[in-house]
Amino acid sequence: MIMRVRAKTLILLVIGLVAGALVAAPVVLYAGFYNVAATHQHLAPTFWLLKTGLRESIERRAREIVVPPLDDPALGARGLALYHAQCAQCHGAPGVAPQPFALGLTPVPTNLAYGAKNSTPAELYWVVKNGIKMTGMPAWGMRYADDDLWAIVAFVKHLPRLTVAQYDAMSRGAAPLRR
Repeated sequence: MIMRVRAKTLILLVIGLVAGALVAAPVVLYAGFYNVAATHQHLAPTFWLLKTGLRESIERRAREIVVPPLDDPALGARGLALYHAQCAQCHGAPGVAPQPFALGLTPVPTNLAYGAKNSTPAELYWVVKNGIKMTGMPAWGMRYADDDLWAIVAFVKHLPRLTVAQYDAMSRGAAPLRR
């Protein structure tokens, strides 16, 4: 009997908390209490929710993407040129800090020299092609052909293995991309 009362109390408590959150959330949003300034990071629960949704959404949409061969040095060289011209300003590169404007974005853009290690080529392609809402990450698929997008992916997957000297030499055209 006591277990039944405790279970009932727990269920009522959970229902009450959920109902309270459903009432409180619109009040917080409509009253303007949640600070949307880019100079303030998200609250921890908000960050967790957004990061989880981002990761799961990308994984789901990237599952069906067929990845072409990415080991052609010419593809990597094209990716380097595109990355250096379009991506390094926000994401940086070995020995290259992001431009100051990128540090004002919320969330701060991922350092791809580290972040690319944890993403599949299909996931990177999906992000590069489609962008990410409310992050400043543009949808490059609106500007570039698929071959160029795959070139960026080929380079970004190689990026974590580059030293500062290698990236510098390659971005100046002094050294080819080697697999």
